[in-house]
Amino acid sequence: MVETIGEAFNADWQLFARCVDGRVDLGHAALKCEWRYDLDMMTLVATRGRDFRWQASPAGCAVLDAATGASA
Repeated sequence: MVETIGEAFNADWQLFARCVDGRVDLGHAALKCEWRYDLDMMTLVATRGRDFRWQASPAGCAVLDAATGASA
């Protein structure tokens, strides 16, 4: 199981941020959200360190997803 950015980098993963459940929760309403942003793995490793562990996001915030590489 991959737990750190360094392990994800070594496994050729691509991380991206997206809206939770494809929507933005405004409290009184939820709007459809198609926002997605590919994260640069080299920048994450360089700025956060290889041992950085990601955490679950609070409701309504962007979440991290991963697309595994060939060595997954």
